[in-house]
Amino acid sequence: MNIAQSLLVLLGETHTSRSKLAREIGVHTTTVTNWLDGRKIDSKNLLAVANYFGVSVDYLTGNETKKEPVPISENELDLRLIELLTSLTPDEMRQVDAFVQGLLAARKA
Repeated sequence: MNIAQSLLVLLGETHTSRSKLAREIGVHTTTVTNWLDGRKIDSKNLLAVANYFGVSVDYLTGNETKKEPVPISENELDLRLIELLTSLTPDEMRQVDAFVQGLLAARKA
């Protein structure tokens, strides 16, 4: 697989639109379309796409066939959690709180 094929598969599997990917990594939608058409992607954007989908650069470039998750840094995890939590409704937030309280109680037991 090449980058365009890998990217197309990831977009489909995650139900992510071109515009959402573009917005999330800070490029124009046309840029993502260009990549899907086989145009070159620079290393900075290649890394951003890999990080966004949680795959290795080798997977995106077709040098690796396994799509094993790549560990994310604590800072990136913190940012993802903050983004998620700030988008929750009050009811969803109560559900998350109940889940976390259950986890904490289980750790004490």
